[in-house]
Amino acid sequence: MKTIVSMLGLVGAAAFIAALYLNAPSSGPVEAREEAKADCRMVAVDVDEGYGVTLKVLRPVCAKAP
Repeated sequence: MKTIVSMLGLVGAAAFIAALYLNAPSSGPVEAREEAKADCRMVAVDVDEGYGVTLKVLRPVCAKAP
């Protein structure tokens, strides 16, 4: 009886691992899109966090597309 339960557990674990492996997301090709940021510039912007706390944050400012 222990052998049957052990074998069923082993087969179940193998099936679970196989299901996880087959459903894992694949990493596709990665490409950089530098041309989209070609006409953007970084601008320091004051961000008010409240209670008199103001931070400076760099944010991209891009020209509007025609």
